[in-house]
Amino acid sequence: GAARIMHFDPASVIASAPHQNTDAVSVSIKVRSIADRKGIPYVIVPSTSKPGASTGFSITVISNRPMQLKQVASSASIT
Repeated sequence: GAARIMHFDPASVIASAPHQNTDAVSVSIKVRSIADRKGIPYVIVPSTSKPGASTGFSITVISNRPMQLKQVASSASIT
């Protein structure tokens, strides 16, 4: 199928971690509910310090309400 293109406003980035040549990087954030964001979901974009490199990724979520994680198709392109 055709690649899905997701557009984002750089001003909407709520957290980032600098690319470092280390074994692990961590970021902790507190976010508002999707209802508060008028239905706009949060998008998590893992990356590495080496272009084209691939590695494991994990996320831990602590929530006081039910929540759902969904994977975006690997063919998606973020611009």
